[in-house]
Amino acid sequence: MRIIPVVDILNEQVVQGVRGERDKYKPIKSKICDSANILEVVSKFVELFNFKEFYIADLDAITKDQEQFEYLENVLNIHDIKINIDAGISSISRVKKILDYGIDNLIIGTETLTSMNLIDALTNQIDNQKLNIIISIDMYQGKILTKCDDLRDLSIVNVVKKFEKFGIEEFIILDLSRVGSRVGGISNIVCEIITTTDSKIITGGGINTIDEIRKISKTGIDAVLIATAFHNGSISPIDIKKFNSER
Repeated sequence: MRIIPVVDILNEQVVQGVRGERDKYKPIKSKICDSANILEVVSKFVELFNFKEFYIADLDAITKDQEQFEYLENVLNIHDIKINIDAGISSISRVKKILDYGIDNLIIGTETLTSMNLIDALTNQIDNQKLNIIISIDMYQGKILTKCDDLRDLSIVNVVKKFEKFGIEEFIILDLSRVGSRVGGISNIVCEIITTTDSKIITGGGINTIDEIRKISKTGIDAVLIATAFHNGSISPIDIKKFNSER
């Protein structure tokens, strides 16, 4: 199971997520980095934890429809790292802008998706041999967040099945109400999904200790997303090194 550090960007700074209440998101106060600059934060994760894969949520793009992605050039100059980015994708034009930076792991969140026509276009019209599309099923307290009429009334399990018909094989299941909450474990919805699909499932929100990670690693989850526990010291570089040595 992969462990992927989360980097939430708002007002061009790395911020601390709090239960999806984005008006309360503030620049991080971290035990691993004394800056909220994205390049410095990512560099510290690489230096201290030896992480090679990151999840970036560009909240300026997601919530304000901004397209200021220049920071990706600097981040991608860090040697040998993989970026998965949610950049509020709702159009082919934005997809192309992201791809121009060399990103090949594109997250499309249900929160900003307005039509399944975009998924059809991405899977059929764009040369996607190198493009890995990950669907983020965004929820709040178990209810899907979406602007797409085709998804609004479906159960989360059926949302997954609908995307699978387009050939999607990797999903993030994320309940924003759990983010930064330290609630621990994984939600019942995630437990249900992993029993009904062969697709790769990524989840996060509220994971707070290395023991929780150990338990989750036995469930069939492909990867976990973590931020708060790294910044507050609940999960240390030593914890991660030991966990990796156990596998």
